[in-house]
Amino acid sequence: MAHTSKVVKELSANRGVAAPQQFAHDKKAAGRLIYGGKVSRSAVVETGLPEIRDPSFSPENLYLANDIKTLNRWIRYYDTFHPILPNSLDIHAFFPISDFSFKGVKDPKILDFYTYVKEDVLKLLDWVILASREYEVLGEVFTFFGWDSYNGYYNSSTILNPDILDIYPFDMEGQRKFIISMDIPQNLDLLWRKKDMDSRYRTLWNRLDPVIRRCVETGYKIPLSPNNCFGIQRLAFAYDTRGTSQVLRCLKDLFHEDKLREAQMAVADGHITPMRLWKIGNTGAGYMPQPEELDEWRDMLQRAQHQNLFQIVCHDSVEYEVKGISEGLLDIKGEMEKIEERILTALYTSKAMTTGEGPTFSSSVIAMKVLEGRYQNKLYRIESIIKQLFRKIAMQHEFYEATPAEVNDHIYRGKSDRKLMVPKVHWENYFSFAKDIERAKFYLELAKAHKMSYKRVLEVLGLDIGEEGRLVENEINSVFSDDVLQARIKKVLQLTGGSAGTGDEGETGPRKGLPNNFAEPGGGGGGEGGASPLEEAGAEIPEGTKQPPLPNAEEQKEAL
Repeated sequence: MAHTSKVVKELSANRGVAAPQQFAHDKKAAGRLIYGGKVSRSAVVETGLPEIRDPSFSPENLYLANDIKTLNRWIRYYDTFHPILPNSLDIHAFFPISDFSFKGVKDPKILDFYTYVKEDVLKLLDWVILASREYEVLGEVFTFFGWDSYNGYYNSSTILNPDILDIYPFDMEGQRKFIISMDIPQNLDLLWRKKDMDSRYRTLWNRLDPVIRRCVETGYKIPLSPNNCFGIQRLAFAYDTRGTSQVLRCLKDLFHEDKLREAQMAVADGHITPMRLWKIGNTGAGYMPQPEELDEWRDMLQRAQHQNLFQIVCHDSVEYEVKGISEGLLDIKGEMEKIEERILTALYTSKAMTTGEGPTFSSSVIAMKVLEGRYQNKLYRIESIIKQLFRKIAMQHEFYEATPAEVNDHIYRGKSDRKLMVPKVHWENYFSFAKDIERAKFYLELAKAHKMSYKRVLEVLGLDIGEEGRLVENEINSVFSDDVLQARIKKVLQLTGGSAGTGDEGETGPRKGLPNNFAEPGGGGGGEGGASPLEEAGAEIPEGTKQPPLPNAEEQKEAL
């Protein structure tokens, strides 16, 4: 009894449940106690142990791979052949991306230099588009930016294959950086093998960095500098080393969809190529063919396979049957629709975005704001990399902001106390769903009624308040100002021999603000028979009118 109870308690403890209750106390009943149950002479009473549920131990999980290389290969396969998944990923990859410019740099020459590096050297917009697509598909993107030490800027960008990267992340100055070692890429290994066979390959081989060439020759991993490698990761958990693709959320549904499609294909194959069965012989009649006779029948049937007029004359002990699919294709429409909904939900899209069907996002404000937040997070990560690139360029060229003490009193501070002129990214077509026309009009009406500040309106529209203030101030003092334009028009009219009009009451010519004799023909600054400005513009001048002499070059230059 004691031994049996001890065994039961140990078994129960190992499975994480309480020991079963003992129903009998006599020695015979105790002897019949077996692993959580009691067997009586009249009936069997069992107290079964509950099943322990572990979601990781299931048949479908046996199909899942554990290495990132295999998972990425599966994801690329579905991204190539699946009709829904790549379209949803393209929406998330390209919709929030637009061309961008740099703001926050007051020196126009430095700003032009940054723009030159962005557009003509690095071609950052192309990199942003490719990096955004890689990030949405695989959940991480790593780029190697080549540094030009002679000119002092990054001059190339190469998106690395994450399958061959050994990554160790670490934090430095609030930024997530990486120590990356790369396996020998297949193209470099092929280049190394062909360099002795063709001079063209040898030229490319000699252009490689000596460290890379030595690693390829010895087979060691290529070390990549943290100052040149930058990455963006979608982390499922903060302590993860590698990024997680959002495709993994619907990977099991993709497997299920493949199984259903395979079942349909098996049924279709059964209709196309049914099994043909020939029965030769009859046990009731006592006729059983010999192996040699069966071989003759087989040869004859093979010869008759593709001959429509072939005829067989034989006895009644030969039968022919076709074993195919008796019913049509499986009805899996409902199951496939459920799988489609799960895939769209996993990728946070809808039929309205992929096919134009179903409810739109405009009817779901919460979903719209969540999607906008996801896009903002990705753009913030991209902007962070761009900021790090141009921060190093600014340090290399010593682009520091000048303080009033430096400008007025020529008092200079140390580099550690000065602020670098690092540009800020300004997206030309910001994707914000809140920036529609109706909402903008509503905010403007609130601002006019003094129920909302214009500062808040500019913030909602995604505009820089300081930049807009400077632009307005510049326009007031520029040639676009009404006062400046009126003064210049008056000076030009005085040089041409006329006088400016006085408005509605003092209007003396055919046009408001212009003299009567402005269009008089006759000689002009071009000599005899010279054409007036109106004639050069193709305007018709009435006969009998006079035009004043045109000003000379010096007078025109002074007027302008």
